[in-house]
Amino acid sequence: MLGNQRRMGVSSTYVLIPCKCPGCEEMGQPVGTTFKAPRRKNMKDWKQAVETLEKGEIISYCFSKDEEAEVSRDTIHENERMKGKREWKMEKKGRIKMLKTSGEN
Repeated sequence: MLGNQRRMGVSSTYVLIPCKCPGCEEMGQPVGTTFKAPRRKNMKDWKQAVETLEKGEIISYCFSKDEEAEVSRDTIHENERMKGKREWKMEKKGRIKMLKTSGEN
């Protein structure tokens, strides 16, 4: 969904990171979520996209309403998963302690 952006922690914050082209492995330019890449062989559109990017006109890091809703859902889900993981860790510690205590008697 978000290309060269990676989730940082479990908040809904994304940070653009340096990226490499999967084809030539040269460093790429972060372009944000609204950039639509032309077809690979369409050199005319690629030339136009490069010119536009060099002017700084396409770069946008704003989420659409749908993307924002998806990120919010993902964040809530991840926070609930992490909460459950912490609760299970505490439960497991308690069970182990109880087993050790019952084994001493």
